[in-house]
Amino acid sequence: MEQSTWCDIVARHGERVRAAPSAGILGKVALGLMLGIAVTFLGVFALLRSWRRSAAQPAPSTLAISTAARDEYDERLDHELRERDA
Repeated sequence: MEQSTWCDIVARHGERVRAAPSAGILGKVALGLMLGIAVTFLGVFALLRSWRRSAAQPAPSTLAISTAARDEYDERLDHELRERDA
């Protein structure tokens, strides 16, 4: 609508005719808050999703690691015992 037409309608019927308040700092603050809430929600969603994915992956087997370490230890121990017996 043209500005003059809008002013004429408001003059005849009052400020209550407007469906939304005129654009001002309050509208910008409300928009900023909505965007901030949306970004926070998306961040929390992404964080929970990454936690869920990491929990679903099996942990590396400590049995295989300890077996390899035990084999090295056993070999060294056997070698030291053979040297001692000789």
